[in-house]
Amino acid sequence: MSSLDVPSLVRSGAVCTTWRAAYAAFRTLRLPSPAQGPCMLYAADNGSDGGAMYMYCPSTNAKFRVPFFHSEERGGPGFVFSASGAWVFTTDEAGDPFLLNPLTGARALLPPVRTLPGLDAFFDAQGDSTGPGGLPVRAKDWAFRRVAIGSDDDRTPLVMVVHMLNEMLAFARPGDARWTPLSGVGPLVGQHRRCFSDVVYHRSRGLFYALRRDGSVYNVDLHGHGGGRRLPEVRKIMREVSVVSSDVKYLAVAPRDVNGGGGGLLQVWRIWHHTHGPLEHRHTFQDSVRRKLVFQDRLDCSEDDADTGNINEIGDHDADTDDETPSTTSTCLGTAAGKRKKKKLGIATSEVVVFRVDEGRQKLVKLRGIGREHALFVGNNSGVCLPTKDFPAFEPNCAYLTADSNAYGATLPIDMGVWSFEKRRMRGHGAAAWPEELRRRQPRAEYWPGSLPAPVWITPSL
Repeated sequence: MSSLDVPSLVRSGAVCTTWRAAYAAFRTLRLPSPAQGPCMLYAADNGSDGGAMYMYCPSTNAKFRVPFFHSEERGGPGFVFSASGAWVFTTDEAGDPFLLNPLTGARALLPPVRTLPGLDAFFDAQGDSTGPGGLPVRAKDWAFRRVAIGSDDDRTPLVMVVHMLNEMLAFARPGDARWTPLSGVGPLVGQHRRCFSDVVYHRSRGLFYALRRDGSVYNVDLHGHGGGRRLPEVRKIMREVSVVSSDVKYLAVAPRDVNGGGGGLLQVWRIWHHTHGPLEHRHTFQDSVRRKLVFQDRLDCSEDDADTGNINEIGDHDADTDDETPSTTSTCLGTAAGKRKKKKLGIATSEVVVFRVDEGRQKLVKLRGIGREHALFVGNNSGVCLPTKDFPAFEPNCAYLTADSNAYGATLPIDMGVWSFEKRRMRGHGAAAWPEELRRRQPRAEYWPGSLPAPVWITPSL
């Protein structure tokens, strides 16, 4: 059993009573298993399966149903976010969050959504409200933006979230009665307490890191907090690099051998465009620099010596021609099918740019990619870089993108694809990383029902 990947290990326990006993003993003894590659967790979009969740493992091409998200009492899942480790953060029908191990069904309840600052008066007990512009919103889809999960003692989860209203920070442990806001702690005052784009937990440093939409970064030390112990400590480690923008910014921990990352932080900027808009209205990173939306004196582009002048000229000629199977990247590539539905408001990724955070010089160092031995996974998950030599189903120096439903909305076209840092464009060549039913989906069906979460990358663990 120690030679099996984690999904196969779980399935082995269903073979017979003898295998079930062996599987139980394996878990009890906490025996080591091989490094686990990313799997995709996604919802069925047909009524016959009741919004069931599935897990697909690209390394083995195996797929199995995950039964723990749905119940008659709670209905289907709301917001689903994958953080490092065994846990997935999700919500029930009323928007109240909990942690779930999708392989074992283990749960850990978190404080109710209405204990977040400002949300007690915004949502009713059923999680319903009238949002900005008079549109109805549900707490289960709208209240949470990003999640990071750490621990004090490698056993008790410690959860930090970016939440609405105003994309602020709060944290809690399972069993806490309320979420604890971080607004007003240290430098998190005034405008600096809101507009956070991402959070991540740096396991080797034991710190949380939070990224604002202006590129500034804060570290948060929560160890020892709780039960009357010391207050959280927040420190600003990176200054503002841009104006606050609607482009999505992620954090990821850099592998030690990636472009001098040394286990530090990467910023990943996902620049998007409206699919119904004209090509000339799409902007690139270089456009932002020219328009002084990005502060050039706080960038170091010396490590990126490639020509970036036309990297966003995306059209039919950009699509890879060696794919026999339609890819879910079609809505990102501006294909003819995509153009036929341009009247439908949607958002697609135009460009992905990666930086190394240089705390000493207070600059972002623009990189040509993440190296020829790693792949990057971002979306509704904690950003992670993994070595491709261990997982040949994935291509090196590429970013595997899933829909960021927080930014784009669950009813818009699926913004999924593989960004090649070498070619600097979306490509369909890596479509085999997705389950067959997503690969074969026709453009007219590429709209997720509003009641289903977007697909996410997870790294299964027992």
